[in-house]
Amino acid sequence: MIVFEGVTKKYGGHAALENAKIKIEGGEFVCVIGPSGAGKSTFLHLLIGAEKPDEGSFLVDCFDVSKMSE
Repeated sequence: MIVFEGVTKKYGGHAALENAKIKIEGGEFVCVIGPSGAGKSTFLHLLIGAEKPDEGSFLVDCFDVSKMSE
């Protein structure tokens, strides 16, 4: 399961994601779509730990990835 709770990521004052909330259950198939600048890449970078959120937290299998060290 993947859970984003109030996740915000800003770049130079511009919010790529703002107060994002999502819950993806195990076994679900999800497509990330949207126009350029919608935050798709930022979402994926946060998910794999390449970026840290400025606010909020997210869990992957009940592990708080947003608090992981590098």
